[in-house]
This record gives sequence, structure tokens and C-alpha cells, in this order.
Amino acid sequence: MQLNTALLPIDYATAFLYGLGFFSLGLVSWASRPYGTTSSPLARGRGALTAFAITHGVAEWAGVFGQIDSWPLIRPLALALHSLSYVFLFRFSRRIGDWASLPKVLGALPWVLFLAWGSFSLLGGDVLEDLSRADRMGRLLLSFPASALSALALLRYAGRLPPTEGRATRRAVRCLGCVFALYSVASGLILDAEAFRATFGFPAALLRSACAVVAALLYGYVSHSVYVSDLDRYQETLRATARSEERLRVSDELHDTVIQELFALGLELEGHGRSAPMNGTSRVCASAVQRLNQVIERIRLFLGQAEETMRALDFLPQLRTLLDAEAKRSGIDIALKADVWEGALRELPDAAIYQLFRIVEEAVRNVILHSRPDRLSLGMKSRRGRGIVELVGEGRRSGSSAPMAFETGTESRKGGGYGLRSMRHRAKGMGGELKLSIAGGRTLFKIELPLPDLKSRRSSP
Repeated sequence: MQLNTALLPIDYATAFLYGLGFFSLGLVSWASRPYGTTSSPLARGRGALTAFAITHGVAEWAGVFGQIDSWPLIRPLALALHSLSYVFLFRFSRRIGDWASLPKVLGALPWVLFLAWGSFSLLGGDVLEDLSRADRMGRLLLSFPASALSALALLRYAGRLPPTEGRATRRAVRCLGCVFALYSVASGLILDAEAFRATFGFPAALLRSACAVVAALLYGYVSHSVYVSDLDRYQETLRATARSEERLRVSDELHDTVIQELFALGLELEGHGRSAPMNGTSRVCASAVQRLNQVIERIRLFLGQAEETMRALDFLPQLRTLLDAEAKRSGIDIALKADVWEGALRELPDAAIYQLFRIVEEAVRNVILHSRPDRLSLGMKSRRGRGIVELVGEGRRSGSSAPMAFETGTESRKGGGYGLRSMRHRAKGMGGELKLSIAGGRTLFKIELPLPDLKSRRSSP
């Protein structure tokens, strides 16, 4: 057994590190297997990336043994494994890119390229003499396009990440795509290793192994971040299911108790109104019956809405309907300016849109009921990635001397009444906050919540 003396010890060490780098990438991708079911493209491409990295690492280490003179046939076998690994990388790029519009027949193209490479490179002529030519052809025909497509797929995937993933995860995926782009050049276009070493002072295999190690670190971070996000969404689904079940239970109780009592009270008031003479008492009874019917109708609407969701397209129309109804009932002039971040609503989950609507609804009714302003304005704007809703009530209507319930008294010292606590709880559940300020005749409700990063989504490939 004798090693090839044309190679220096550093060449063997570099080949060992090269294989070790890809084994680390394969180990990280294998260990990042998802728990439960997930539709993430990263999870779908995990098996292909693991197969690529392990096969590539085996090929590099087999190439070290192929330098032993008594084992000459290991070198063509290592080269075949090296080229075969890029078939798996092609599959990884297709699953990450999620190119559903491409014909399925293109899925067989990597195998066609691999068989064509093997036919022209290894099956004709003296195999041992043509290894250098076969290596160059494999890098141009398989390595470069597979790595470049993987880079493009990762960059496309970064642009399609949901807003819940966060900017750090999106940047990490983009960096991973850039690493694959660098690897496509290092592995597919650097064909003369000796010229590269003479120019830059280090072997090209060292650059390739560095790409593998950095890719392993980035892939591990991204996989963990996506897993945490999937777990958060799963827990939120469980909480939403629990809320829905509790909502149905409360709905049954309201229907069987409160509505029946209100209906009976309405009939009693209506009977008193008929028996009373045509004076102020009958008018008061008629007005009370009308208000009771409105309350019963609102409760029935609540019972009919089993899920706490609202589409983005329905938010502003329902908000305008709410404000028009409150303005007609209270006689207060209400202005709405809500076209600044209307586009961001389409990126918010339906549950978050519903919670935002309920916060605004409660705030409007609280200000009208307690502050009794002369005029009311509702504005929506964005600032540094946060959506801001401002509800401003100005003036105090003549004849109104009742202070706001959350302005004085023991409930104020405890953080407000139930309505205010409910609004703060809803805002906190969306990652936002609710602020209330009262100065003289001016009342301000301010709601802030994080908005999706629309700029990065518009720039996605």
C-alpha cells in the first residue's frame, strides 16, 4: 500500500476537512427533522439536502483512499458519488423553490444529466486517464446548475416567508442562499485547482468546506426558528380552538338565560306602554323596548359568529358601518381616516383583524358613553413598521357632567374597568399595546401593533 507522492500532506488534510464539512451539514439537516406535520418547504427539502451532504462527504473521503496506488478503482467510484450527490441537490432546490408551475417531467432532468455525464465520462476510453476530464464535465454539467438553482430557491423562499418568521430568520435564509451561490462558483466554475491555489494561496477545497460548515450553521438556525414558529402557530391553534369552544358554551348560556330574560322584560315594558296614557311614560316605554330589541339583536349577532375571524376586505366596510350607526344613535360627528396602512391588513391573520376591530369598537363606544364628546375622529397610520390607530374625542357635550368611568374612582387605580382591561388584553395578544390619555376635554385612545414587513415581501423574487 503506497500513497500518491504527487500530493502533499495538506492535500489529504484538506480533503478530510472537505468531507467533514459536508458530513456536518448532513448531520445538521438530518437532526433538524420536523416534529409532527408541517408544510414548510424547508422541511420538505430536508431529506434531499441530507442525501446530498452525506453522499458528497463520502465521495470526498473515498477520494482520499483513491490516492492509494493499490486501490485505483476507488477514484472513479468516488467521482461517480460526487456527481450523484448533485442529483439530490437538484431535488433540494426544487422542493425549497416550490416551483409547482414547472412540468413534472423536469424532475427527471437531473438523472438524465447524471446518466449523460456517466456515459460520456466514465464509460468511454481509459477510465483512469479521463478522470480529470470527467471531473470538469461533472462540475459544469451538474455541480454549478444544482448549486445555483439551490441559491435561487433559497432566496425565493426567503421572500415568501410569512411575517411571523421575523426579519432575523429571513436574513439567515438569504445568507444561506448567498452561501450556496458562493459554493456554485467554488465547486462548479473553479476547474483548475492548481491555478486557484497559486493565485489565492489556499486550495479551492478549503473554500468549499468552509461553505459547507457555514451552510450547516445557517441551516440549523433557520430550521430551529421555523420549528419554533410552527410550534407557536400550533399552540395558537389550540388556544383558538379552546376559545371557540368556550365561546359556544357562553353562547348557549346567553341564549338560554339572558336573551329570554330580556325578551320577557321587553314584553312587560310593551304591556306597560299600552296600558299607560299617551304621555311621557308611554314614550319612555317605547324607547326602552326599542333599545332592548337592539341589545337582543346584538347578542344574536354575537351568537351567530362562532369564529373570531374577520377578512381584511371586510374590516373597513364594517368599521364604517359601526361608526355610522354610532354617529346616528349618539348624534356625534365621527370622522374616519383609514387608508394609510390598509394594504398591511391583507398580511395580518384573520384572527388579528377581528381582535383589532373589537378593540376599536369597544373604544368608540367607551368614549361616546363616558366622555360624551362633541366630535370624534378615528385615524390609522404607520410608523417604523408599526400600525397606529388613534381615536380622539374632543369637547364635552352640553349638559354632560358625568366623568368617565375610567377617569376617576377605584377602577382607575386598578387599571380601568372590564372594557379597558379587555381592550388591553386583546392588544397584548397581537403583540401590541393600548394607551389612554385624558387631558381636559380631550380623550385619546392609541393602539399600536406590529405590521408585516411589506417591503421585503414586495421585493421577493
